[in-house]
Amino acid sequence: MSQTLSSGSGLRTATGIDTNLVHFIEVVMGWLRDRGSLEAVAKELTLRERDLKENRAYLVNEKRRRDWRKAVATPLDYRWPVARDMIECVREVS
Repeated sequence: MSQTLSSGSGLRTATGIDTNLVHFIEVVMGWLRDRGSLEAVAKELTLRERDLKENRAYLVNEKRRRDWRKAVATPLDYRWPVARDMIECVREVS
């Protein structure tokens, strides 16, 4: 990944993603660089989930968390390649 992508404007130019996602990625990259605790990034994770899912978000909805029935874990089939690529991109620039 080029050095240009390590800046928010370079990332937006290269990918066309929205500024909220760029901000979230920058927060996560900083958190990784600082080797921070989960508490240090928890607020941003919660805000991002709320922005994406609104009232369906589990992190901000105690009733949804309480009512959630966990099933047996299954592999991340179609999502895993995308998630793996994102993890690799974050590792390269951090």
